[in-house]
Amino acid sequence: MQLLLWGGWCALLLAGLGRARAQPTRYVGRKLSDVAGPFRTVVERFEACPARHGQGAAPGWQQQLAEEAVVVNVTRVSRQWGPRAPPQRLCGNLTLSLPLDDSSSTLLTIDKWSNNEWKRNAFIMRLPALCSALRGLGLLGTSCPAREGVYSFRDLAADWQFVSMPQFYYGTWRAEAVFSQADGARQGCVRFLFKTFPAYPENWPPNEDDAPEDQEDEEEDEAVRLVEIVM
Repeated sequence: MQLLLWGGWCALLLAGLGRARAQPTRYVGRKLSDVAGPFRTVVERFEACPARHGQGAAPGWQQQLAEEAVVVNVTRVSRQWGPRAPPQRLCGNLTLSLPLDDSSSTLLTIDKWSNNEWKRNAFIMRLPALCSALRGLGLLGTSCPAREGVYSFRDLAADWQFVSMPQFYYGTWRAEAVFSQADGARQGCVRFLFKTFPAYPENWPPNEDDAPEDQEDEEEDEAVRLVEIVM
């Protein structure tokens, strides 16, 4: 997904990748090209963020609608698994209970799946201009500032290729985007899980540790797998 205008994130990740490239040709027992490089992205699913207070279960979409001003509800996402796969397709809606403009921003935190657990806060960044970001992604079908209402998107092509970020680390990630006003008041939140893997067929398939759990026992002779996930 071009999710949430990656501006500041791109600079941060490229800097980190630059440091990694300066290391010896072996990285944790593997070549650097096995763990980072040109990449493709596949989003596995969207989900509600954890409860805001305490350790309770994540709220449902209806509860989010009652509590938050910006609610992103992705009801279906097509999942591609392979370097030749077409862009993913999304269905869902964006609900605004209050007007939205570019004074709002996004706090994006990304966790890394490693050694059978989530390594929290692998990357943290604040991204400006929330209204324009959502509009640029195709989630908000109007100009900014946007009035309150429900904005639906159907069969939206989400192209996750980033010219400003040509290389990245491969693996499984969990991102949480918290939307807030200029004064810090929270407006909403969305969480999504995604994988990054080599962009080129010659590097396919990726390491077994990075394969989706529900596909570990499948044959690897197909370049593209399409799975419809109904949330």
